[in-house]
Amino acid sequence: MFARHPAITALLREFGTAADRPVDPASAVERYEAHRASLLAAARAARADLRALLDGPPQPVLGAAPGWVGAKLLAVDSLLRAGGDETATFTRLAASPAEPLPVRLRAAQAIYELAGDDGLAALAALLVEAFADHADLRPVVAGFNGLRGELVRPILGHLYARDRAKRQQARRLLVAIGPPAAAALAEIVQHSEDAFARSDAEEALAMVDPTALDVAHGARAEAAAAAPKRTEVRITLSGLQRPAEWGSSEM
Repeated sequence: MFARHPAITALLREFGTAADRPVDPASAVERYEAHRASLLAAARAARADLRALLDGPPQPVLGAAPGWVGAKLLAVDSLLRAGGDETATFTRLAASPAEPLPVRLRAAQAIYELAGDDGLAALAALLVEAFADHADLRPVVAGFNGLRGELVRPILGHLYARDRAKRQQARRLLVAIGPPAAAALAEIVQHSEDAFARSDAEEALAMVDPTALDVAHGARAEAAAAAPKRTEVRITLSGLQRPAEWGSSEM
């Protein structure tokens, strides 16, 4: 059995896969808080067992947002408390389709916390690369509701990826973010010369704010019409020639 530390054994006995479901949710939360205090206090000593728990079979999650309770949720919090860089462990957890969504989201949040100043970029990359299995990304984005607006720019950068799957996932995430992404999407539609990024931005903006898409298209057309026309010339032995004169020098 992977859970060797007494605090983990006690937690799994009550909230693990073999545990009976608590009948009284309020009582379950009280007992969970007691387990939390015990495991957080033992976090450093239980570090190896916490990793083993997180890498082990999925464990149930009880309750409802934002008050989810579960063995792996508490293990993530405890491993963070233990210190050290556990990015690899949390990345495996967040990327596992077998895990309940609250566990995957908590692991992603942990990666954001560990990354410091690069947290938003790390979280955006994880959402693009590890959550493509979700047909509906709205619950995923809702898990980071406080960061919704701040995530727009880092996710937007993935519209320029050469990998089509990453561009599509970034587009889906921006649609899930909704109105906070509209202005940034319109900026790409209006100004970007990258055909792939512009196409995905147009598709996303059409779903988020069709009026903003029309405005961006109009502004792009106006800018193109107002741009100075470039005259192409050729350098020949007799000097510069404009397109109308090209035939006169051809033999």
